[in-house]
Amino acid sequence: MQTLPLSQSDKTDLLADWLNAVNRLVSDISVWAQEDGWTVRADQIEITEEALGPYTAPMLEIDTPDGRLILEPIARIVFRGEGRVDFYAWPTLFRVMLLYKPTEKRWIVRTDSGINWPHPWNRETFVAIGKGLLKDE
Repeated sequence: MQTLPLSQSDKTDLLADWLNAVNRLVSDISVWAQEDGWTVRADQIEITEEALGPYTAPMLEIDTPDGRLILEPIARIVFRGEGRVDFYAWPTLFRVMLLYKPTEKRWIVRTDSGINWPHPWNRETFVAIGKGLLKDE
């Protein structure tokens, strides 16, 4: 985790890397969702972090036959992490966290109970988790 306080240059670099990662994630998920025939709406969310200040990040709402999936960036600097995006469903409100690993340029999936998903983040994982989040069983 990045230590505080950050220089302006470090803030700029950290934020640029974070937004690039979130943009790539949003782009991938948009394509995958549309491949399954789901309707995708992109939006923006305002985020304010103590160390980085305010910024705007992309988010998604995905309508499926079984409900809505939402991809919402939370923060780049998070406790025990290096970036977090929530992926949750409406109306179930079930959620997983996507945690960014900047040194590896990849995402890991973590459940609310702290268990890491055993498979890499990819199209198959997105679809399986998305469908699972929508099941109210």
